[in-house]
Amino acid sequence: MPGKEKTSTNRHKVCIIGHFGGDKFFTDGQTVKTKEIRELLLTSGYEVSSVDTYYLRKNPFSILRKIKKAFRNDDAIVLVVSMRGYSILSPLLARMNRRAKLKMFDFVIGGTRYKIFDKKSFYKNVAKSFTRIYVETDRIKREYFSRGVKNVEVIPNFKSIEKFPPKENYIKDGELHACTFSRVIKEKGISDAIDAIKIANNCGDGKKYYLDVFGKIDERYKDEFLEKVKKSDGVVKYGGELKPDESSKIINHFDVLLFPTYWKSEGFPGTIIDALFAAVPIIATDWNDNFCILQPDVNAIKVNIMNPADLAKAMQKIVDDKVFFLKMSSNNSILASKYSPEYAKKKILKDMEGAVHE
Repeated sequence: MPGKEKTSTNRHKVCIIGHFGGDKFFTDGQTVKTKEIRELLLTSGYEVSSVDTYYLRKNPFSILRKIKKAFRNDDAIVLVVSMRGYSILSPLLARMNRRAKLKMFDFVIGGTRYKIFDKKSFYKNVAKSFTRIYVETDRIKREYFSRGVKNVEVIPNFKSIEKFPPKENYIKDGELHACTFSRVIKEKGISDAIDAIKIANNCGDGKKYYLDVFGKIDERYKDEFLEKVKKSDGVVKYGGELKPDESSKIINHFDVLLFPTYWKSEGFPGTIIDALFAAVPIIATDWNDNFCILQPDVNAIKVNIMNPADLAKAMQKIVDDKVFFLKMSSNNSILASKYSPEYAKKKILKDMEGAVHE
């Protein structure tokens, strides 16, 4: 607050406001990224406090008290929330910071938040109150700039997971083992992936195609999904939820990751990073930013949305072309380094150091 000097310490204090999940187990991209940012700052020597938006609906007054405390005691605020959290919390932070004048950093979750400026223009001024807004792709940055919000920088999504070398062994015995690793909702293309496996197995080429589905099942989709698995004659299995730090290790056991998403808010999907670190080829839909990240026929095959036949053909191509398969595996292993915390740390800490030393 004005006129109040914070106690000098050797460790600079940062408060992260984001979804940590309370005492529950979450594997969604928002929670994973929030924890990744906390770990990055902790390992860089910062003293980190947190406000868990998991409790926003259950205990909003407790959240408010913690935010007020952060403005009194900390050097900087880091916001890592989805659209709903942003719509509620960002105006509050902007208003409180008129007096406190802390540096604030906004890590954008998802690929469509800029649309809020079109619906409620006052959010533009809210956005401009942040020291820096971090988005995950150049496309999203252009959307912000076109709306007059220019305190924006691109930092690709990143993860602290195990990195694997390129695959040396080709698909054996004419079997392809595919997987998906995302929230299990229809809009992530899960039904399309299951239907593609059925099409591929019915094509009469003598090869066998299998699918393992990993991730949290959405309740609205649960009955439909489990029924489709039941009717798959054993070629589709549900593998449950994976711990975020195990993702690349598990995916590395498979031949290809399927990502046939058409989810409207898709940003920089963490599952793509998982596959890069796993050195596994990817079959993905041409949707939102997927092919701002991936390169067609270099490390991924591009397919149309809601088109299981396209998916089936892409899987057949991977089985039939050994050189193509091995090339994509090698390219993904190389590209993975771009999405490590070390790559993101340089940009984040440069801004953060300027904030806490002013």
